[in-house]
Amino acid sequence: MNDSFDIAKIALETELIREPVYVDRWKKWVTVQELSGTERGEYLGQCMDKEGNVNFKKLNPLMAVTSARHPDPDFPPSPDHPHYLEFPGLKDESGNYTSNPDPDAGELCFNRSQMGPLNKKSGAALEQIAQVAGRLSALRPEDIEKKKKPLGITEDWEKEDSTDE
Repeated sequence: MNDSFDIAKIALETELIREPVYVDRWKKWVTVQELSGTERGEYLGQCMDKEGNVNFKKLNPLMAVTSARHPDPDFPPSPDHPHYLEFPGLKDESGNYTSNPDPDAGELCFNRSQMGPLNKKSGAALEQIAQVAGRLSALRPEDIEKKKKPLGITEDWEKEDSTDE
């Protein structure tokens, strides 16, 4: 089989997208990673009840806990970012570090047990991370609304579904 047409091979070899984010409230860089299919499903399952109501107390902190990683020098910000020089682990043209990389680069910043305490801190910081992670993972608020229909949650979907007997 021609590798350029082997969709399964391409899909399985494609890495998750990572993007550096300067969190204004913390004055620190994180690397935000798109959610895997499993993480995405768990996220939706934990943030929505059977009636399709979104649990806003869990929405942003869970996204931050699931997607925020220590700054990864393999995914540096654009040199024109105003806080570019603050990114840990930048390299010069020769590939030498100009600043020390974070020793936990690429690892999750938080664990699930920190979600409650994290939710008591800056909502702006959580929102900033959640917006990037949501965009990378196709989980923006409008995407979450669209998920309600395939889950059979909205009345309109139930009406449509009952006509297909």
